[in-house]
Amino acid sequence: MEKRVYPREVVLAYIQMYITEDYEERTTESGEWINIRSLVDSDSDGKKLGFNLTKGYVYDFHGKYHPSFIDFVKYHQNITEKEALETVVRIRRKLLRKGITITPTKPFVKDEEPRELEEIQNMPPLSDFKPDTIRKEKFGRKALLYLFKRNIKEKHIKKFGLKYVNDNKCWVCGGEKYLQGEKCYNCKGTGYNFYHGRIIIPTYENGHLVYFQGRDFLNRNKKYKYMNPPVARSQVVYFYDLLPEGDRIFVTEGPIDAMTLYDYAATSMMGNKISIAQAKKLLWKKPSEIIFVPDNDPDPETKKIIIKNTALNAKAILEYADYPLKVGVYNWFKFSNEKDLNSAGIDYIDENYIFYFNDIKDKVRMKLSV
Repeated sequence: MEKRVYPREVVLAYIQMYITEDYEERTTESGEWINIRSLVDSDSDGKKLGFNLTKGYVYDFHGKYHPSFIDFVKYHQNITEKEALETVVRIRRKLLRKGITITPTKPFVKDEEPRELEEIQNMPPLSDFKPDTIRKEKFGRKALLYLFKRNIKEKHIKKFGLKYVNDNKCWVCGGEKYLQGEKCYNCKGTGYNFYHGRIIIPTYENGHLVYFQGRDFLNRNKKYKYMNPPVARSQVVYFYDLLPEGDRIFVTEGPIDAMTLYDYAATSMMGNKISIAQAKKLLWKKPSEIIFVPDNDPDPETKKIIIKNTALNAKAILEYADYPLKVGVYNWFKFSNEKDLNSAGIDYIDENYIFYFNDIKDKVRMKLSV
């Protein structure tokens, strides 16, 4: 399958010729995007079909993932790969005949150096889990029940500063949809607070709110269980300000699992692969040990990926540590069939299930059962 990354002008011309004139362009930590409405669910709120111009793939958040632009064209028009390539070549020639300049795609460069994150300024109004408020407010009780069902108690709420979003109106335009005659830049003219009905799990760096995860507690039938601010996740070390200097640090995949380890110094990387920036930023804390706590996915192929990535995570830490450091993995899943720490209700560390890696420079081997 063709893996080539195509220029913005070619991709946009295809979209305008064969799909729609209604598009938007955006930049995220994963590169440059052109977004249009989903081909599967065209009535969905927002433009959920994205063409990644930097890495070359196409992803419909309500439908199919395509590893390349050519694969999308092939699927969209129900033609062969050769015909898809010919279609794109014709578009390119047509643009050149019109005198349109085709700019080469910029190479994707990973953000590998750690940096201090800026404080988030545009925040929705947040509600506190106050006992008197919860008794009177049904919505707040739903949020609290969501947490209790996940073994997140009042002590967790206090320690990690959890809040929830009650107001369903956009906090910039007040639900009016427009600002000075133009569509509200915040809600895109919907008037809706897109964090409504979400638990907010914040993380602070040097006293500044730099990131948060908004988790849906209304069990709405949406693919987006989580909603986060437009901040590079590769730079986020969750609960950074709560991590003590010189202690051992447990690294989970998600913040709920990190909170479950209430009595330990724990963070999360929001996935099973640590970024170089996260690895280096963790080392700013000069930990005595770093212990990875992977999920226990039931799918064999996914589990293989998790094991591989955990080995790479350990390798990254060992590579960038400039002092003696022990790196290991907590094999908690050897005594539980649950998917993660939180669902298993594990809030302690059994030292007998920690496997420490050897200090190997070129390769880290793992002794984990698949």
